[in-house]
Amino acid sequence: MAFTPRTTEQVYDSMIEEKNANFPDLAFLQPNIDDAQTLTNDLGTNSQVAEWRIWVWLMAFGMSLHEKLWGTFKTEIDEIANQSHFGTLPWYRKMSLYYQHGDALVFQDNQWKYATVNLTNRIIKKAAAQDIPGVVFVKVAKENGVPLDAAEFDAFTAYVDSIAPPGINTTVISQAPDDLKMAIDIYYDPLVLAADGSLLSDSGVFPVEDAILGYINNIEFDGKFMITHLQDAMQLAEGVVDPIINSVETRYGVNPYAPIVVSFNSFSGHFRIDPVIPLNTQITYIANV
Repeated sequence: MAFTPRTTEQVYDSMIEEKNANFPDLAFLQPNIDDAQTLTNDLGTNSQVAEWRIWVWLMAFGMSLHEKLWGTFKTEIDEIANQSHFGTLPWYRKMSLYYQHGDALVFQDNQWKYATVNLTNRIIKKAAAQDIPGVVFVKVAKENGVPLDAAEFDAFTAYVDSIAPPGINTTVISQAPDDLKMAIDIYYDPLVLAADGSLLSDSGVFPVEDAILGYINNIEFDGKFMITHLQDAMQLAEGVVDPIINSVETRYGVNPYAPIVVSFNSFSGHFRIDPVIPLNTQITYIANV
């Protein structure tokens, strides 16, 4: 719940309103109609100012300061709470990114941590966690989606086993991206694109391929591949009149391809175009004439 400390002026005005509305015995304290701005204006003149108004201002200042201190305290408590979701899926992701390859853990302040923060050894750049009944799957990758090598994988698995809550089964996944292959028809404007999908104004640019790769590369780690989002991305590509997706299939490792009908979560946490099937062979360009 949000908490916004009041200013001295706001507290002063509320106190005056309370006096005038609910304390008739204090009506002799003039003026009855008063606010912080009026008091400020009066203090800037040679006019005498009632002593009670100064006392109310001092009380308002103290209460405003007190509220600000409580606001600071609340912020600190919220920060501690946000960092203390032990064993949750976001916690697994955070702790995966904190992994320092080659550094030993120490048990300190009732938790396993590193004695010294070493950013150079933090090799995990992408991480996610998935809870499937009985097991927490921790998916990770290095820079540019590169999977951990055998030694890194073993060390990271030992790290996860050390920090995980007792009794929780965990499985680490760090693999090459799931493969994608597609069959797409692109109806294009022949005044903008050539028959091979390149721009007439720049033969080195292929807008549809760039749109497809851009969409795939910008899917959040362990996020869903969405057929409609792919179509939206291609529709915005320069020179495209109508993109028709005939099929999209995916697989991980050497498993057989399976169709994506609406959406799909990758096994590895990320996707790529099958490197043995060039993207330009998966697109058929048809002039819209």
